[in-house]
Amino acid sequence: TNLTNGMAGAGLLGNTTWDAGYSGPTSASTLSAPRGLAIDEALERLFVADEMNNRVLVFDVATVDAGEAAVMVIGQSDFTSSMANAGLGTSETGMASPRSVAFQPSTSFLFVADAMNSRVLVFDMAFAYPGMPASFVLGQTSFQGSMNSTGASRMSSPSALAIDDLRRRLFVSDQGNNRVLMFDTARIETGAPAVNLIGQSSWGGWSSGRGAQGLSAPAGLALGGGGATLFVGDQTMY
Repeated sequence: TNLTNGMAGAGLLGNTTWDAGYSGPTSASTLSAPRGLAIDEALERLFVADEMNNRVLVFDVATVDAGEAAVMVIGQSDFTSSMANAGLGTSETGMASPRSVAFQPSTSFLFVADAMNSRVLVFDMAFAYPGMPASFVLGQTSFQGSMNSTGASRMSSPSALAIDDLRRRLFVSDQGNNRVLMFDTARIETGAPAVNLIGQSSWGGWSSGRGAQGLSAPAGLALGGGGATLFVGDQTMY
């Protein structure tokens, strides 16, 4: 579709009308502070990080109807629940303030930046079902961990994700540690360490920095040039 300045939206999710603000109680067709989006082009699935409802919704976007219901929920046991960590302790089935999602076509892995638990959850969407548990976690050594820290295997409030599927790379904006981590997705396992970092000179560093090598609360990531160029939204160094 050709873009024009001020053009109208063609479809609507999370609300039934364009002028509504509050979309209503938590359900399969409502959203609260949606942040991150990812698409599975092959199966025409849209993943939405529904931050304030502490869940990820999956929509069938073969066609989009105003107010259409999600076909699946992850992070809650049903479409009407919204408590952080599903009202339980930190685990493989709940999340707290998911801020970004990224889908890797070659593995069918869905990565979720679970910000308040300082971790990234990895779901195998080849075997997807409602309320499914994550298969792996990055940023913590177990699914019960939620403490923020530095190091190659830890995180603090991850906020954005980007996938380079060709080179099997996952980039994570580790916002609280003022850095970007890179993981090898061919070697994903629980507690796997990052293989590279940007924004700090050592794995134990976390201070914000200026100049060409520093970052301060990086909040957005995007890949260009077929995955060869990484763009970083350096939030507090505007």
